[in-house]
Amino acid sequence: MALSLRVTVAGPRISVHEGLAVEVALTNGDARAWELPSLYDQTGALGFELRTRSHDELVTRLDGLTRQAATSSGRLDHTPSLDTLPPGATWSRRFDLARYGAPLRAGEYALVVTFDHPPAGVALRAEPLWVAAEPAPLRAVASVRDNPVLDRQTFLLAAGEEGAPRVFLRQHSACRPLAAWCATPLDLPAGAREPFLASNNRFQSATFDPFFEQWVLWTEGARLVARRHQAGRPAGSVLSAPLPVARRPLGVAYVGEGGWPHVLFEAPGDVLEARALSESSPLSLLFARALPPFTDLVAAADREAVHVVTTHEGLVHHRLTHAGELVGTRQIVPAPRRPWRLALDGCDAVRALLADPPEGRSISLVHADLRTGQVATREVELAEQDRDVREASFARDADGGFHLLLSTGDRRLVFHGGASGPVLVARGEERFFPAVLAGQDLFLGYQVGGETLSFTDHRPRGI
Repeated sequence: MALSLRVTVAGPRISVHEGLAVEVALTNGDARAWELPSLYDQTGALGFELRTRSHDELVTRLDGLTRQAATSSGRLDHTPSLDTLPPGATWSRRFDLARYGAPLRAGEYALVVTFDHPPAGVALRAEPLWVAAEPAPLRAVASVRDNPVLDRQTFLLAAGEEGAPRVFLRQHSACRPLAAWCATPLDLPAGAREPFLASNNRFQSATFDPFFEQWVLWTEGARLVARRHQAGRPAGSVLSAPLPVARRPLGVAYVGEGGWPHVLFEAPGDVLEARALSESSPLSLLFARALPPFTDLVAAADREAVHVVTTHEGLVHHRLTHAGELVGTRQIVPAPRRPWRLALDGCDAVRALLADPPEGRSISLVHADLRTGQVATREVELAEQDRDVREASFARDADGGFHLLLSTGDRRLVFHGGASGPVLVARGEERFFPAVLAGQDLFLGYQVGGETLSFTDHRPRGI
């Protein structure tokens, strides 16, 4: 048999926050053609084995089946996608292993790539390559949930040295975030501060391209800077404009008409401004809308409206046209307690944590459907040892159940949501960066031990 398998890696050392890039080439040096699973096959024909440096122990195996399991809750499809490899021809493909399963844990590995097709008697094994995933403690996390084509959750992870962290872009499917569609370091300048993402809820189904597109924005001195990324890689030129005078950037942006980011600012007199940043429009004013005083704000836009949720003496939903005309205002809940955490799930729902930290006796969870106006709440009583809450995240599942993940001052991560009461999930970290995603299934995300933020499947039956 004259089939040969050649493997290279883009860089043998990566951070735990990024995916390992692997180049695979399958060459037919035979005089006849071979019918084989293609390199786009989603079964276990092509496998990536991460072994200990001695090669003796298998740490994990990634392949098309693990990718199916990590990105879909459906039944695994074991049917191979066959193609013909002609004599003298080569198939080649670049693989991002972040798409195939959980992030690599810190350590040194021997990467062994295998290609097997028993019906044709093919069993290839490439020479082992040494790779390493290096730890880098998380310093900050920013995230956005939106729906340009499919429901997605995207994170900006700042990790590494205090004061000079690297920033990584990780994009997940919100319905099953066990693998990442991309996990890429961003080439931001040293002066970049407070990076954030523009949400995109201008849903369309003509192409999947918008699903992989992200606008990353940041401030650099007295300027606002933005760059579009496609599948984690820079696409197009850098946009930059002076920050408008006497305006406070809110760290909130959404993709508007023409695919450019629209950025929100607070102007004097509790005025909300939206400004467009494009190649021909350096933060030109789109609208200015006076709002009641607010202490916090989240916003997103779809094709019909701009949805703004503010906190001040309650939780209030303002619905605006894209020209800033006020269509309607609705108080979601009065708030005798101050909202502590606020997040939007696209333009569909808002989630708010109402608490009295530090050391409040309970936390109120509020989930409001922005389409129907339905509001659901749950009061979570905290045990005395859990009242020093430092971080918290929650979600509401498809059956209406609330799931809360919180960290405490004594470095414990505690889950509230199962029938058996609070459950200790992890301990020992000053910050866990908890994240909860729920729908038909439930996923808890957090980081421990210098690893990256990753998710585990916590189906209700397993809690």
